[in-house]
Amino acid sequence: MTRFPAACAALALALAVSASGCSVLDVATRVGDLGAAVRPRPSSGATAQAGAPSPAATATATPSVTPSGRPIPTLPPTVEVALPKADIGGEPDVEALRRALVEASFAVRSAAFHGTITTEIRGTRHLMVVSGGYDRHAPEGSVLEAELRVAGEPSFSFIQVDDTIHVLGEDGYWETHTAQDLARAGVMLPQLDYAADLNRIFTMPGSWTYEGSDEASGPVPLERYRLTMSEADLMGTTTRAAKKNRVVVDYSFDAQGRLGRVVFAAPSVGVSVDMIYHRYNENLHIEVPR
Repeated sequence: MTRFPAACAALALALAVSASGCSVLDVATRVGDLGAAVRPRPSSGATAQAGAPSPAATATATPSVTPSGRPIPTLPPTVEVALPKADIGGEPDVEALRRALVEASFAVRSAAFHGTITTEIRGTRHLMVVSGGYDRHAPEGSVLEAELRVAGEPSFSFIQVDDTIHVLGEDGYWETHTAQDLARAGVMLPQLDYAADLNRIFTMPGSWTYEGSDEASGPVPLERYRLTMSEADLMGTTTRAAKKNRVVVDYSFDAQGRLGRVVFAAPSVGVSVDMIYHRYNENLHIEVPR
């Protein structure tokens, strides 16, 4: 039986925040032992050592067709995009920003990511180190691989292929679930509709400001934009405290309009995220359990 730690909800939050706001905040305190709600089904093929990392994403030649013979989409070349700017702290042209980012998203096939997630659940603070990658046009479908590590606890690894989630169990075998199984048990994992998720960012209530270049993100120049909203707008609540509490998400994009970094802070709900995205379109191969 697999125990889904709070880390998996936090990962869903981190990836969802990076693209679609905070749709999984409400499950952060409801993950745990799936019990009888989900029956683990060990895969008949791949096995791994208990606690070992999920298969590493490595560069490899990419097939031109799927196993069923369906052609893999050819992506347009990546070109620089004009991101609208403003004075530091000023409001950019939000609609122009949305159009530029959504258009650029169609040239993003794959990326790797790493970062940290800090959660405070029931008075206990956890620091999680996250790494992984995704490929939206892999031969198997949209594939996401992630590993979470918390000091003093076993690592948590999963590989998601469209609606199917393979979880590395404590016995070293991959257990197979569906997204519907996990949702019924209160566990949500991110989806990989990047363009739709980017569009959803701009349906979030709040204000946008341009924050200048993000010099802390490394050698590649990134332009940083901030979305500020109330906890009430984010969570759909109406309490006085929720209306007063601020939630801030900083999105940083490179010259091609690709998300390079997301920093999310919601002190009132005990979650903060700092995720970096890199290695775009490098023909990542994620070994999917059979």
